[in-house]
Amino acid sequence: MRTILKRIALCLVPVLALIALLHVMGFVVTPSASYTRLMMHELYTEDPPDVAFVGASRFYRGVDAQAISAQMGARVFTLASSSQDMIDSRFLMEEMDDGHAPRLVFLDVGGNRLYADDEIRSSQILIDYFRPSLNKLRYFVSAFGPADYLVGLFPGLRYTSREEPFFSAENLRNVRRKLRPEYRAYLPTAGNNGGEWYVGDGFVYDDTKLLGRTDDFEIDQSWGPGGFDERQLGYAREIAARCAQNGTRLVLLNMPVPLVSLRAAVQYDAAAVQLRELAAALNAGYVDLNLIRAEAFPRDDALFADGVHLNGAGAGRLAPVLARLAEDCLSGEVSAPDGLLYPSYPAMMAALGP
Repeated sequence: MRTILKRIALCLVPVLALIALLHVMGFVVTPSASYTRLMMHELYTEDPPDVAFVGASRFYRGVDAQAISAQMGARVFTLASSSQDMIDSRFLMEEMDDGHAPRLVFLDVGGNRLYADDEIRSSQILIDYFRPSLNKLRYFVSAFGPADYLVGLFPGLRYTSREEPFFSAENLRNVRRKLRPEYRAYLPTAGNNGGEWYVGDGFVYDDTKLLGRTDDFEIDQSWGPGGFDERQLGYAREIAARCAQNGTRLVLLNMPVPLVSLRAAVQYDAAAVQLRELAAALNAGYVDLNLIRAEAFPRDDALFADGVHLNGAGAGRLAPVLARLAEDCLSGEVSAPDGLLYPSYPAMMAALGP
């Protein structure tokens, strides 16, 4: 019996050593300036939100939760990460709802959130920072296929570059940043990344200004009529069912993009009809802030970072609009306030001119 146990131990030693090595590798190469890490820490350690904005980068760059909280007198939080798909939002909401469901959820339906099949990259960004739980296990099994299990479990395998040596100067700087007190204490300064930085409550302030730039310009081409991806649609239904079960109001929300992007979306109204029909099927509200009137939010390039994202100044200008919208939704009107939006895409284009 002892011989068998000794053999088992001898087999386990190299396996455990390999696992330890992979964890060390992850510590070295996983970027230190992670907004998601800070957002998830706040989600777990601070008061649960009354109002949650759940979605991708248009939300975490465009929703100044602290400014909205100050105007509403309610706890507002943005649960968003890069390229976050419906599968990610679905399991992230379960993580948020544990013990306290918000009164109102705005769900991001901008870009290709419902049109494209989910990619594991968006789940890789989030799942590393989930606490161990059955929800995390279900998320892992749903998001990753067997071929992706290793990169799902060990971040070091994702971030290791064949072009860059493991002990490169950048990786060594990354380790030094992780050893600083502000990183270990989850201070917002640990999320600084050049011209953008983590403010708190899920909001990232971006100092970039579009200002007529055309170089490396990202125009939103995802708007157009066509069927929703069934897998994405299934997770949207699960989100709606969870909100209904918890007594949470659900509003599908599209964030504003600059005029240059809107003018490229010639089939905008046809796509918007699909989203309104989806909202009705989910028993949810639908608000399209791309149709916002200029007097409520000016279409100024200085308020956008690129073709799809608001910058920090734009988020600040939009905060009163989002606060008013949230207050109206909480009071029972799950729609945009009267006079806030143009009635249609053609009406907006006609009013704004060429």
